[in-house]
Amino acid sequence: MNRKKTDKKNICIGKILAPHGVRGLVKISLYTDAPENIIRYGKIFDKSESKEFEIELKSQQKDTFIASIKGIIDRTQAESIKGMMLYISRADLPDPEEESFYINDLINLDVVDGKKNIIGKVVNFYNFGSGDIIEIQLTHNNKLKTYIFNKDNFPIIDIGNGLITMTIED
Repeated sequence: MNRKKTDKKNICIGKILAPHGVRGLVKISLYTDAPENIIRYGKIFDKSESKEFEIELKSQQKDTFIASIKGIIDRTQAESIKGMMLYISRADLPDPEEESFYINDLINLDVVDGKKNIIGKVVNFYNFGSGDIIEIQLTHNNKLKTYIFNKDNFPIIDIGNGLITMTIED
């Protein structure tokens, strides 16, 4: 797989779910492979980039984390940021390892068949627990369609040329 680091987007790394207790702690769902790396990401901010957060993970409860956020000292303040999505700059991430990529880098890439005919564009990715799902807007009818995202179905990821090859035939 051809890789190319792009600085084009901010990446959502998590969501503030709810306050936890009365001292300003919050429950956070993190979308990262290694949640403990949250301190290495650099600046963490909201979608509009108007609020910046310093987050310290305190503990884990199943799939959520209890965290403190600098400046949030009580439940009322924690309640005010409930539901907020957390972002980092794509430029703050290290280059992915060989044969790896960041999902965010695949959004808006053209999807081609084995003959390099464009059949659609990547719109989004989902994971509901059983594996990654890719959502593609098809060129021929403009409809959205989802597929299991794996090496068999999408054997070539060429970020440098903006292409993903799909082997599934509808």
